[in-house]
Amino acid sequence: MMRCSRPLWLAMATGMSAILLVPGASTPDARAASVSFSFGLIGDQRHTADQRSRFPNLVEDMNGADLAFAVHDGGIGLDPAACADDYYLETRSLFDHFTAPLIYTPGDNEWTDCGSGGYEPRERLAALRQRFFASGSSDHRRNLRATRQFPDYPENARWDFGPATFATLHVVGSDDAIGRGEFAARRAANIQWLNGTFDHAERKRSAAVVVIWHADPRFGEDAPPYNQLRGTLRARTLRFGKPVVLVHGGGAGFRVDKPMVDDRGQRVHNFTRAQTFGPRDVHWVQGTFDGAETDLFTFRPQTVDPRSTSR
Repeated sequence: MMRCSRPLWLAMATGMSAILLVPGASTPDARAASVSFSFGLIGDQRHTADQRSRFPNLVEDMNGADLAFAVHDGGIGLDPAACADDYYLETRSLFDHFTAPLIYTPGDNEWTDCGSGGYEPRERLAALRQRFFASGSSDHRRNLRATRQFPDYPENARWDFGPATFATLHVVGSDDAIGRGEFAARRAANIQWLNGTFDHAERKRSAAVVVIWHADPRFGEDAPPYNQLRGTLRARTLRFGKPVVLVHGGGAGFRVDKPMVDDRGQRVHNFTRAQTFGPRDVHWVQGTFDGAETDLFTFRPQTVDPRSTSR
């Protein structure tokens, strides 16, 4: 059974530092006050030969950071190269080099966009599940004690660390493959998993919920592939009343903001979005939970020197 990682004290990263603010939040949960841990967030990596050559530096940098766990929010390469069985196996091997347990949720490049290379996307999805999600652990060597949505959606995971509940959902870019035969069932499973995650957090009296998926859900837009999912997330965030974070990739670069509004157009202050670096940047995001702080989370970019990863 894993224990909470020691607090992580790193040299100040270059670039923006962002803090999750929760105006008017209640006094921190006494059960969480003594808990502090850090976790790593990446996505949309290895799209070019240069980025692939730099990925081991990224892994080494994260391995030096005393992380409780890491999450890859999808986009393991650029289609159609990222669609091949050999590429899946190569990526899986690279994931094994992480010291901390790694949870991975798929993006669009590794299955839904594979038609451009002559592949059949649903067949690629089945192969992806076989290569990455055949067991219930975070990976085949280190067990994070994650619960998965077996048997049909094993890529959807849920785990508790400290007083916080984390979950991944299989929501991808390219309009989440809306209109294809598998979309409706996967969307229903995602909604069920999202509701189940908040139900679980409420039963456990979790101090916070963190949801991770690949796609930018396009807050503030009428986006049919994502409207229902965003609506469910908003309803459960308002009901939960404590910090909720959505981590996603699928964009051009790192950002942290508060894009959710309620039915009256008022900012939902207990919700924060953290977007991981895009494919142009071989960097990662450090998330830190500190139960002694009312804000609970900080998210800071960690830039990796391509020439050296020494700290």
